[in-house]
Amino acid sequence: MAILETFYILCRKSSWEEAKVKIDALIKSNIIKIIPISNLIEHAALIKCERAIAIADCLTIALAKSLNGAAIFFDREKELEIAMKKNLSRKVLSF
Repeated sequence: MAILETFYILCRKSSWEEAKVKIDALIKSNIIKIIPISNLIEHAALIKCERAIAIADCLTIALAKSLNGAAIFFDREKELEIAMKKNLSRKVLSF
């Protein structure tokens, strides 16, 4: 999901061809690890059900939880800030 979002942002800022070259290079660099979302769908859906935040953010949080890690976001979006302030379901969303 993060690759998809990065892809379309790069495409909007430059071109499809340039975005494809950059994304392909990123994937081939092994700097990132591609993890299938199939095992995260139910947890991400629960997070989405409980708060009005982006699906990609829900998947990021679900992935972080599955790895016993922390979800780190470049920018805090308004919806994410509101969800954090409400402290909804700390068992699901703790960052």
